[in-house]
Amino acid sequence: MNTSANNPLVSVLLAVHNGERHIARAVQSILGQTFTDLELIIIDDCSTDNTAAILHSFADERIRVISNTTNLGLASSLNHGWKAARGRYIARMDADDISLPKRLRYQVDYLEQHPEVTICGTWVKTVGFSGGEVWQFPLEHEHIKAHFLFHNAISHPSVLIRRDDLDAEDMIYEDGRQRVEDYELWVRLSRKYKIHNIGKVLLLYRVYDTATLQKHRAVVSAGNLIRKALLEELGIEMNDDIMQLHEQMVFRTFNPTEECIEKTEAWLQLILEKNREKGIYDREYLEYETRRHWYRTCKFSTNLGLFAWKFFWSSNLSQGIDLYRTHMLGFYLRCLLRMHPKKWIFAPRKLLRSAVYRICKALDLYYV
Repeated sequence: MNTSANNPLVSVLLAVHNGERHIARAVQSILGQTFTDLELIIIDDCSTDNTAAILHSFADERIRVISNTTNLGLASSLNHGWKAARGRYIARMDADDISLPKRLRYQVDYLEQHPEVTICGTWVKTVGFSGGEVWQFPLEHEHIKAHFLFHNAISHPSVLIRRDDLDAEDMIYEDGRQRVEDYELWVRLSRKYKIHNIGKVLLLYRVYDTATLQKHRAVVSAGNLIRKALLEELGIEMNDDIMQLHEQMVFRTFNPTEECIEKTEAWLQLILEKNREKGIYDREYLEYETRRHWYRTCKFSTNLGLFAWKFFWSSNLSQGIDLYRTHMLGFYLRCLLRMHPKKWIFAPRKLLRSAVYRICKALDLYYV
């Protein structure tokens, strides 16, 4: 599958601004791929630190550095890189992440074997602050579409894209979608092209501490515009109060009260009802997503005691939910003890797991 140096199969786009701390490892992780028929296009967006010197220290001829004369931001920088790319496939990479050695091999093989798929993402494992979490995104196209109502379902730096499809539609990043340019692109593409996530961790994704809460708020606000548009397509009349309810449910920032979880249950039921009328989303996958958010809402309301437990089971949203017995037992114990979510989220998990383990062992339940 090797092509000439002037016509690589994969072009990897990496935009960077003042990334001296992690850029070397990010670049090395691409150059060290088991799949070698690639070019790495690095767009230096006016870095003022040691980034440029680090980039020029690499002697690999597969690297091409584009230096912006003004700071353009991520979307415009990626658009420049896209125009310069020569590959049949476009891969993304961030300046502070690490691609595992077989990432591109898995993704190229998948797209070669599935010509109906345009975008291929992967699961990721977090590094840095609160590292070690595995983000298991939905795999199938219809599930990914349903997930978009609540969250982005694609890790941007993990994707491999079939270039011809986007070139034909002129579908590249919108400059006005700062911080959610990828989310907007995936939603737009999903209306016509298929998306798939490989169920393997093939990228290490760096997360940062609470010093970036302001940035997180900006991402949430920008993402709300996309979520609002998707909900309006279902025929739901959106206003600020409804959007706030949806956001607080998705990100678990609500104040857990009886009224709040009652409103959340009614809201999720409305989403399902409107989809039955419109038929936009796969019914089974949307039901799965609403059940998941219903469980998370009630689990986050354990300070209400057994009301949260009983109300959870009284709703038909709980029907068909598939959870480990230990998860349900932990949920019940928190309700029984009226544990406030802000206390048990930050409480030592070893203590809780140990208690659940002893109870499960006594009741002869399978423990995971």
